[in-house]
Amino acid sequence: MACECAICLFEYQDPVSLPCGHVYCSRCVSDHISKTTTDGFTALCPTCRKSFHIVAPSLQTLASPFHRYIMPSVRRVYIDTEDMRKLKEKAKALEAQVHRLKKDKKRVVKEQNKRLEEKSEELERYKSKYQKLKETKTKASGTKRSSGTCSTMDAKRSRLEKSSRFSSPKRLR
Repeated sequence: MACECAICLFEYQDPVSLPCGHVYCSRCVSDHISKTTTDGFTALCPTCRKSFHIVAPSLQTLASPFHRYIMPSVRRVYIDTEDMRKLKEKAKALEAQVHRLKKDKKRVVKEQNKRLEEKSEELERYKSKYQKLKETKTKASGTKRSSGTCSTMDAKRSRLEKSSRFSSPKRLR
């Protein structure tokens, strides 16, 4: 059985049961009946809309043999408070667990964000280091090419000079 009234959505205050079995606060049922009844003798259940009698004849006006046939349509309900206490304790424990889990979630997210930031910074350092190495390699290979080009030119020049010594025409006097 739910522990709250379907009309006011609060914990039952002086609960009563209608003939259809639905349970409400006594005050909520009275307010509902006063607002919705048209003939003053019957009302509809707020949940299932089943009709029930709201007027019960007084037992004093009936002969004693008929008393057992007269039952009030709205009956008092007594809810076991021990069960309510256990349910409240369980609900309180669950709320505490939810609070702890939210706190843990917040902590884990914070830690993961910190790790992500550290890894991102590390990646940026590696990118920077890679870029510097790439630039150094480009400079080094550029220097070798130019020195290689120079040495090639020097070799060609020296070959030309050697060949020109041997095959140079003699000067006329």
